[in-house]
Amino acid sequence: YRPRCWIVRADAMWMRRSEPQDDTIVVGDGLLISANLLGPDDAAAFDASIVPLHARSQDSSWAIWTTFCRALGTDPTLAAIDDPVLLLQLFAQRYRDGRIAPRQNPVRSRTVEDALRAVGQGFARVGAPDPRLNESGHLDFRLLRQLKGYTRADPPSAPSKSIPASVIINALNVDATHKT
Repeated sequence: YRPRCWIVRADAMWMRRSEPQDDTIVVGDGLLISANLLGPDDAAAFDASIVPLHARSQDSSWAIWTTFCRALGTDPTLAAIDDPVLLLQLFAQRYRDGRIAPRQNPVRSRTVEDALRAVGQGFARVGAPDPRLNESGHLDFRLLRQLKGYTRADPPSAPSKSIPASVIINALNVDATHKT
């Protein structure tokens, strides 16, 4: 028999509680709470599965998401939203143009994609469906098209400078002289 308990993620720490008795998902004040049947080592398994730097980035994106939703007067769980993709598209656009990005500067398409992924994984971590995905488990076409548009609009990566041929020839000559 495993006791029923809730895992609460707050301030990058997992805490265990045994108060609620149902299996509903509750999100409030940035806390993700999920009812699970857990053993004594499960909390340690959660901690071991999270890379600290990646966790901080995801926590930051989730905090931005909840702030964004509250500013619009919307529940961050999207419980009352019929089509959450529209809200995710607005989130992506504001993140892209820097209005809600961490440094308040425009960001590239991959950064927007990472922020959207962190929001979707925030839902998935508590057992809720990822709002970015359609019924077949793929990224919704509207988000996919929006992200591809951002990729096309991004400036090209700065080309790396090639090594001059004379440097390579000198390195080969030095290597050849040391072998003889």
